[in-house]
Amino acid sequence: MVIVYNKKFFIMIITKLIILALLILTFFIVSYVIIFREVPMSFSNIYYKLKKYGWLLQVMLFSIAIITLISWLDLTKNSSTQFLAFLSPMAIMFVALTPKFKPNKNSSEDEIHLIAAIVAFSLSLIWTLIISKSYVIFGLMGAISLLSYRLWPMDSDGKDTKIFWGEILGFYSLLITLLIESFKHL
Repeated sequence: MVIVYNKKFFIMIITKLIILALLILTFFIVSYVIIFREVPMSFSNIYYKLKKYGWLLQVMLFSIAIITLISWLDLTKNSSTQFLAFLSPMAIMFVALTPKFKPNKNSSEDEIHLIAAIVAFSLSLIWTLIISKSYVIFGLMGAISLLSYRLWPMDSDGKDTKIFWGEILGFYSLLITLLIESFKHL
């Protein structure tokens, strides 16, 4: 049996996976806001709010990381920036696997979580801005995040939500840029 690699078909699958990641992320955020009637302080804070269902955040983050890894690696094939396509999703996986960001004397999970989150955010924005030159997407998502922060600056505990809106900027800028890049390859 001979398997023939059809690039166009594979890119169509990648495009659908990126759309799936956007839907998973949006569904998760909208569900949280509807159920808890608040905008969270950060994605990581959702883990504590969900209590025994905190694993849902981990599954969501891991799903997005896997989809992003597969899509991004293929879209940056033969590129000198492919290491970004590997490191950023891997850092998201570390965030998913270490969801407890609150300081804990008995564990280094909080430090791993913080470092992984910073690495994931930084590398994805570097690629989005410098490599793919998606200034319009980043600017649009930045404006939406800033407007949203103006509308919902605090969560129900009175904590600032700017980290959450920064995370929204990072996730959506990356996913929308990947989607546009996948359309370019069709």
